[in-house]
Amino acid sequence: MGYYVRIEETASNFKIKKENFERGYEIVCDLNRHDYLKHGGNFGGDPTPKPADSKSCAGNPDVWFSWMPWNYDELCGNLVEVLEMVGFGVEFDDAGNISGLSYDDKTGCEETFLNALKPVIEEGSYLTWVGEEGGEWGMVF
Repeated sequence: MGYYVRIEETASNFKIKKENFERGYEIVCDLNRHDYLKHGGNFGGDPTPKPADSKSCAGNPDVWFSWMPWNYDELCGNLVEVLEMVGFGVEFDDAGNISGLSYDDKTGCEETFLNALKPVIEEGSYLTWVGEEGGEWGMVF
């Protein structure tokens, strides 16, 4: 089960400048410290210890963002890799800036990541979402 959504690309305008990719990567990696934002996990049974060699900032391997591994911050090496792991398709302009996002899957943690990235998303960017029944809503940055 789950609720399917997609980004209406013809009714969206989204941009992150290339020079902000590193800061964006730091922001999305830091999210992994905040278990209260996560909706996936292994609830019940003995807790899983964090591996001693893990460099993840996550404190609890039994809690994760929907559809993502608990240690995505050590598995992904840049902002684009994290966005793709969240489920976004990432488009670029000729200068290497992110010039669009696509999404067509179950809802998960995509809005959490987008809200966290507000400091690096170009002002005036917006995304139009369409739910599985046809309802539309937007996010303006």
